Amino acid sequence: MPTNFWLGSFILSTLLGCGADRGATADPPPVRQVASPPAVPASLTAAEIASLRFMREEEKLAHDVYVALEGQGFVFARIQQAERRHFEIIGSLLERYGVPDPAAGRGPGELQDPALRALYLELVERGKRSQLDAFAVGLEIEELDIADLERAKRGVSRADILRVYDNLQRASRNHLRAFHRNLVALGGRYTPKHLERAAFERIAREPMERGMGMGMGPRGGMGPGPRP
Repeated sequence: MPTNFWLGSFILSTLLGCGADRGATADPPPVRQVASPPAVPASLTAAEIASLRFMREEEKLAHDVYVALEGQGFVFARIQQAERRHFEIIGSLLERYGVPDPAAGRGPGELQDPALRALYLELVERGKRSQLDAFAVGLEIEELDIADLERAKRGVSRADILRVYDNLQRASRNHLRAFHRNLVALGGRYTPKHLERAAFERIAREPMERGMGMGMGPRGGMGPGPRP
């Protein structure tokens, strides 16, 4: 084979090879997906933290008293289940905002607030005397809850907390009506201790309220709430 033919072929193949290398498009490097950091809820005020911690314990008080008085009528078994859900709803808010839970690791009647702890003992003792006394204890708990929630709302600006507090009040009004109906059926009478008499009687006369739920599901997520 002539030398100049072989040399020309070698140069041509080399040029074609280089052109192919230059024309080839390399696969782009994989794009690293950077996960967005989880949203951090805005800080709560001292008043909002205090109200959440107190309402967590007050819901525990209600639940624990109704468990202790379960033998005094079916209404206690039913309402204690609602109070358990209310207790969990407040717990979800505590978790959402990173607020220490005052009820963590505490058994029935074990309350951090000394006034609530003393009230628990008093209400259980009184409620076990008779069925009428038990219904009166239920009424006292529910009107106390309504009044305390109203006070708590004055120091709260967070919409999610206010929504939960509004629904807790609605549930407490329904519980008050249920206890009042049972007490009246036995011929009993009740004198309000935490609400004005006119406000108490108006709530007791009104029909049961229906709502869309508590506005929060398990572990702080959105979801249907309890039906008291």
